[in-house]
Amino acid sequence: MLNPADILSVVLRGALGRSGRKRARRATKYITGNGGFLTASTVLAAAGARGVPCFSYTPQAVKLAVCGSGAAAKDQVQRMVGALLGLAEPPKSDHAADALALAICHAHQHR
Repeated sequence: MLNPADILSVVLRGALGRSGRKRARRATKYITGNGGFLTASTVLAAAGARGVPCFSYTPQAVKLAVCGSGAAAKDQVQRMVGALLGLAEPPKSDHAADALALAICHAHQHR
């Protein structure tokens, strides 16, 4: 019987295969629980198994790329993401703002 980590790995490999992604990004964070560690590790393992290059950034690196300060507050990151992307208003969701900030950081690193 498959454990949850194996199931997640199979699902991620399938999703990576269908999406045709050429690279994967994730923010590095200090992971406190086994579930969080397992999930991050499983994502990286599934991407690696498909030959998808992975990139990792600290929260400070993302904030520095987006706001010019590695100590920027969440609301500042949201506002800057909106401004940099020319959005009518900043993303309402912290998760959406984080994902967009991560993409901006990656774009800055790999110009």
